Amino acid sequence: MTVFKEYITRNMRWLVWFPRYLIAIKDTLSYRKSSYAQHAEETIFSGLLKDIDLSNGIYVDVGANHPTLYSNTYLFYRTNTKGVLVEPDTSL
Repeated sequence: MTVFKEYITRNMRWLVWFPRYLIAIKDTLSYRKSSYAQHAEETIFSGLLKDIDLSNGIYVDVGANHPTLYSNTYLFYRTNTKGVLVEPDTSL
């Protein structure tokens, strides 16, 4: 099984990424949730920054893993705050 998984990972990268893209497309087209993070971390952070206009802000999410699934910054993106996602793990 490991050999098959390694073959898929090396030669058919789109099969590895395809489910992740489907999740991102679904989240983009769906209604806005109150939280996208695993434990609603972004709602806590936005509560702390409620007096600041975040629409002109920029965020950097290091170790993002996935752009929408359990994302600590996707809620900010959905409210027109722009930023950069950085994931050093190339398999993700």
